[in-house]
Amino acid sequence: MVKAQLETWGSGIPRENFIIVGGKYDDVNFGLVKEPMPCGDTLEDSACKESVMLDRAISRAKQLDADWLAVSQDDKYIWPSKVQKELTKFDSGKPMVLTPFGCGQAWKYHTASLNGTLPQPNDFHETPFSCKAVYEQGGICGGPVYFVSRGAIDLLHTEGQTTADFLKEYIEGSESYTSASDIYSSCLMYKRQIPMSFDFNLDKGLITMQVDVNHDARKFGLTLEGVKAAVSETLESKKWKNAATVHFSGVPKKLISEYIRELHDQYP
Repeated sequence: MVKAQLETWGSGIPRENFIIVGGKYDDVNFGLVKEPMPCGDTLEDSACKESVMLDRAISRAKQLDADWLAVSQDDKYIWPSKVQKELTKFDSGKPMVLTPFGCGQAWKYHTASLNGTLPQPNDFHETPFSCKAVYEQGGICGGPVYFVSRGAIDLLHTEGQTTADFLKEYIEGSESYTSASDIYSSCLMYKRQIPMSFDFNLDKGLITMQVDVNHDARKFGLTLEGVKAAVSETLESKKWKNAATVHFSGVPKKLISEYIRELHDQYP
């Protein structure tokens, strides 16, 4: 899937502008970093890998004089020009994380619970305790792409902090599932007093920052021709016309690369 991303929407972006942790496309294999990641390469290692990504971003942002870090995974499609257009509305020098927000919050602290006086709805998914701040106030919802400003990146390391100490602090900062890297990052952002919010006029203009895509296997099957038809139908519905990013959240993993390539062919 990473190969498909690099060969489609990422083909016009220099390789050093990507921070890739894990797999054959890891930065270490391209001479962009010296130290290999100290993590496994499974879903349960997501928190460790995200901590490495954030750590690498600190030096990479300085090297490239970058304004923003887009935190994504290999099941996303991004239109860089649309994202860039939206991000110019914000001051990247100010610490902030632009993100769908509220994940990890316990029901009893949710405003809809009326201070815990109402019973928890059946459709409310409550995650285990992570850290006090996220449990009470909510955190990053990292299924979608989220964006970290340069002002926030510059605050990630405390003064004199080493990479090893940063990775240790990150992992020890949450008690959640290690696959829930967004929650681990949220705990760190609270600790660094970096604001996280979706209430920054995103999705209030002409561009929708993200849409989620499901694949109807009964209708389209699991073939390349089915993917082409599914993408065409979705484009006809204009679902993606104003999107800046796409999350193939309901697409079988084996079809995601084909979705990425087909979307690029039909709507680059």
